[in-house]
Amino acid sequence: MLNYAKRFSTFCFLDDHQYQLPHHSLEFILAAGVRRSVQGRPGASLDTLRSFLQEKQSWAFGHLAYDLKNELECLESGHPDPIGFPLLFFFEPEVLIRYRKGRLEIEAQDSQQVFDDIRWLSAELELRQDRKSTRLNSSHANISYAVFCL
Repeated sequence: MLNYAKRFSTFCFLDDHQYQLPHHSLEFILAAGVRRSVQGRPGASLDTLRSFLQEKQSWAFGHLAYDLKNELECLESGHPDPIGFPLLFFFEPEVLIRYRKGRLEIEAQDSQQVFDDIRWLSAELELRQDRKSTRLNSSHANISYAVFCL
């Protein structure tokens, strides 16, 4: 899935790591591409997010930065921010892929094309993994050879 997702500049991949929880239903979910997004504005980040979420009922994935606490409490951080992420960023994905109980569910404008792309990438990866490598040992203790069949 990550090989498919890397074609997008924005994506979120959530994996359950096979934890067995009572109300657990998804093994993984992938949200990729940006149909619409919102970034927090200093002093109004949560109001901006609330408006974004109320505008359209849909999936939203994103992050809340640690310094958002400064808008909620009378706190201040003086630490440098070398990454420069906004206080919050959320997006509605163009492609949503869910996997549960051996079933892949794709929500996209062209879900068949997404499925075909994933199958093609999977076949390409299997082809790469099927390539054999053989290690030949020489009669010298400190010399070894590797032969890769491409």
